[in-house]
Amino acid sequence: MIFYPTSKIQGEIDVTADKSIYHRAVILGSLIESTSEIYNIPNGQDCLSTDECMKKLGTKIIREGNKCFVKGNNFYECSTLNAGNSGTTMRLLSGILSSLPFISSITGDESLKKRPMERIIQPLTQLGAKITSSNGKAPLTFYPSKLHATSYRQIKASAQVKSCFLLASLNAEGTSSYIEPIPTRDHLEKLLLLSGAKLNKIGDKIEITGNAKLNSFKITIPADISSASFFIASALLSKNGNVTIKNVGINEHRIGFLNAVKKMNGFIEIQDIRSNEAGEPIGNIIAKTSNLKAIEIEAKDVPSMIDEIPILAVLATQAEGKTKITGAGELRKKESDRIFSMCSELKKMGANIKEFEDGFEIDGKTRLKGAELESHGDHRVAMSLIIASTIADSPCKIKEIDCINISYPNFIETLEKLTK
Repeated sequence: MIFYPTSKIQGEIDVTADKSIYHRAVILGSLIESTSEIYNIPNGQDCLSTDECMKKLGTKIIREGNKCFVKGNNFYECSTLNAGNSGTTMRLLSGILSSLPFISSITGDESLKKRPMERIIQPLTQLGAKITSSNGKAPLTFYPSKLHATSYRQIKASAQVKSCFLLASLNAEGTSSYIEPIPTRDHLEKLLLLSGAKLNKIGDKIEITGNAKLNSFKITIPADISSASFFIASALLSKNGNVTIKNVGINEHRIGFLNAVKKMNGFIEIQDIRSNEAGEPIGNIIAKTSNLKAIEIEAKDVPSMIDEIPILAVLATQAEGKTKITGAGELRKKESDRIFSMCSELKKMGANIKEFEDGFEIDGKTRLKGAELESHGDHRVAMSLIIASTIADSPCKIKEIDCINISYPNFIETLEKLTK
């Protein structure tokens, strides 16, 4: 598609619901016999992949408009599950498959089959799981095994690894512990407590006892902070920017982007802060046109903003000084190599970028020019480039933008609402 520059980004919007919470709610709900209710559900392809995998295993999932009902059942054997492009689906669901009394397998599309799965194989094996893989990548095959309690220390900060471990530990004998020196998003922990799991957090250690009876839950999913970040950025960069995004999840482990923007002198205001049924904090975020300045992002900052670094790169092109991001090597193992993808495409637009193995340095402020760009089949890269195109000096042609359907099918429609 061709995207044109615009001088105005204004209005009040809703953005898609948090898919990170949705994945966890559906998978946890599949372990509970009574019906759980999930409201304000996302409709991206990744979430539908989780639905299809759980249905294939025997879970009853009924979507009605903007709500979803999930009823667990005894899982039954099925053909190989397909997680599509969703790394979250594959990694979290592996925690369930590791304890099933029959052989099960899960694979994904060509992109997902290139992503590392050794990070979940190791802790699951420590719990007693029997798993084979393709050199540490999908497809993964799980063999019947009896899981036992263990203690696992996080090697690299990963909420997906943590969630996989906790889900597997629900079916392990005894009390297991997961130690994470660097905190990551805790959506599953909140849901587990809501459903009555025996979970306790002491410092950097999470303890969970297996075979506890779980109760059904009813939650409303907040708007996704990662999706909101694109429109926050568009308001900050616009000559006439003033955007309000309603009911956004502002979990303390997810707001690294907001903290970074504030350090960049970006206008961010959060109003009407409250909590939902699962204890997730929610608020309305206001962003306005700002004169940005460069900052430095280090490894300790990355886990709370890993998904927002591509759009932060766009902001950095318009910040006075040198913005430097390091400790973000994990970006090379996403749907695309996001460090390479963002550096190569922003360079085409005239940005002054130096690429590192674990990040990049951007020297701003730079006037971006229109160019022919590649999304690299990565939804977050595509959406970041679309926002960059709104401040370019001429139109941009972006290839393969269908990938945005993975997380935000209505993204362009939402952006158009702000430009009218």
